[in-house]
Amino acid sequence: MKKRLKKKLGLPWLYPNNVLQNAIRLNRQNKRNKSWYVLLYEFIPIGAKDYEALCKEYWDDEIQTSKYAYATHWLITLCYYDHNIPRILIAPTASDGSSPSISPVGMTVYDRKNPPELDSVLRTFNQNVETMNNDKYWK
Repeated sequence: MKKRLKKKLGLPWLYPNNVLQNAIRLNRQNKRNKSWYVLLYEFIPIGAKDYEALCKEYWDDEIQTSKYAYATHWLITLCYYDHNIPRILIAPTASDGSSPSISPVGMTVYDRKNPPELDSVLRTFNQNVETMNNDKYWK
């Protein structure tokens, strides 16, 4: 599937995993029949301060580069697991939505026994989006 998409777009991906396409696919699927789906996602440009801090955090002395050297955007997703357990996942991506890892660098996981109301989860999601827009997320 990835090879066909690369041919359609005409551009190679910078990283092997396209987390943006995965989020879009999970957002569009029929949510009633799936146990894992994306309710909301935002694709936000990374600010200069966040980029510097992220590169310092994931610097590899052996190869003299950062794991996220080509990261230009944040992908923040509000996911639901088992229809009632929300998670907020944050991943740095390249401009095409690709990432070197499927795993997020930031995650907010809520209690399985006492799931929060949707309003409080949306408030947290919007606060994260606001801090990313203000270039104050990665410290």
